[in-house]
Amino acid sequence: MSSIKHIAAFIAATFIVIGTAVGAGMIAIPTATSGLWYGRSLIILFITWLVMMTTSLMILEASQGFDRRAHFPTMVKQLLGNRWALLNSLSLGFVLYILVYAYIAVGGDITSANIASLSGHDTPIWVGQLIFFAVLGLVVWLSHHWVARFNALILGGLLLTFFLASGALLPSVQLNTLIPEQDVGNWRYVWLSLPVVLTSFGYHINVPTLRVYLADRTSQIAWALIIGSFSVLLLYILWQTAVQGNLPRSEFAPVIASGGQVSQLIDAMRPYVLAPSVVGLLALFSYFAIATSFLGVALGLFEFISDFCHFNDSRGDRFKTAIIAFVAPLALCLWQPYGFVSAIAYAGVALTIWGIIIPALMVRKTREQGNSGRFRVPGGKLVILLVIIFAVLNILAQGLADLGLVAKFSG
Repeated sequence: MSSIKHIAAFIAATFIVIGTAVGAGMIAIPTATSGLWYGRSLIILFITWLVMMTTSLMILEASQGFDRRAHFPTMVKQLLGNRWALLNSLSLGFVLYILVYAYIAVGGDITSANIASLSGHDTPIWVGQLIFFAVLGLVVWLSHHWVARFNALILGGLLLTFFLASGALLPSVQLNTLIPEQDVGNWRYVWLSLPVVLTSFGYHINVPTLRVYLADRTSQIAWALIIGSFSVLLLYILWQTAVQGNLPRSEFAPVIASGGQVSQLIDAMRPYVLAPSVVGLLALFSYFAIATSFLGVALGLFEFISDFCHFNDSRGDRFKTAIIAFVAPLALCLWQPYGFVSAIAYAGVALTIWGIIIPALMVRKTREQGNSGRFRVPGGKLVILLVIIFAVLNILAQGLADLGLVAKFSG
C-alpha cells in the first residue's frame, strides 16, 4: 500500500511540474519565436529545456542539507549570505508576482470572452479576471493538497483538449508553411525570444514544494523534475508544430500588435482551421493551460511569502499570506489588463537570477563545504559556468531589446 501511495504521489508531483510550466508562457512561444520561425525555435526550446532542467536539479542538490520545509530565502541566506538572499528574494518575488499578474490577465481575457459568447453580451475583462482569480485563488489558499488534486483534474482536461486540438491541427499542417522553401526565419530575432522561452520552463519554484509533497525522497523528486520538464518540452514542440504549421508567419502581425493576447491568436487561426469545434478546443485548451500554470505559480508565491514572513499553516496566517501574495498582482491586472507577453519576458530576466545563477552558486558553495549529499548533478564546474553564461545572455537580450538595439519582428 505504501509503494502505491509513493507512486501516486510521484505522478502527482510530475503533474505539478508540467502544470506549472505549461501555461500562458506556452501560448506565448509561437508568437515570441515567430521571427525565428520553426527550425530555429526548436533549437532554442531544446537548449533552454536542458539548462533549466539542470538548474532545477542544482536546487535539489543544494537543498539536501536543509530541513525539507526550507524555501529559497532560508537556503540562499545560509549558503550565500544576506546580499544574495536579498537579491534572490527580490528577483524571485518579482517573477512570481508578474506571472500571477500575467495569468490572471490572460485567464480573465478568455473568461470574459467565453461569458460574452454564451450570453451574447459584451463582458468587461475585469469581470472575467475576478471570476478566474476567485475560484483558483481559493484553491491555493486551502492547501497544497487541494492544489495537487485540482491541478491533476485540470491537467487531465489540458492534456485531453491538447491532444484533441493537436490531433485536429497536425493533419492540416502545411509543410511549406512550417518549413518554407525559402527560409523566412532569421537568427537576429533570437534576442526577443530568449526570455519568453526561458520563462516557459520556469517550474523551479516547485522544488521546495516537491520536497514536502514527496517527503524528501530525493530520487523521486529528481525524476519528477526530469520527466516533468521533458514532457513539457515535447508538448511545446507539438504545440509549435500545430500553430506555426497552420498560421503563416505573416499572419502573426495582429497577434504581436495585441501584445500576444490568446483570444487574438485564436481569432487569427480561425480562417486556417476549417472545423469550428477545433477553435473551441483551442480556447478550452488555452484556458486549462493558464489555469494549471496559475495554480503552480500561485502556490509557489504563497509558500514563498509564508516562508519569508515566517507565517505558520493556521487559517489566520494563511489568510494574511494570501493578502500579501495576491492583492498586488490582482490590482495591477485590473489596472493594466493587457501585454502579458512583455510581462513574461521581464519575468524571464528575473528568473535567470534566482532560477539559474543562484542555483549554480549554491551548488558550488555546497560542494566547497562538502555537503552535497548523495544526489549530485553531473558535469562539475564546466556545467556551472555554462549555465551562468546562458543566464547572462538572457539578461543581455532583454537589456538590448529595451534599448532598441535588437531587431523586432512585427509580422
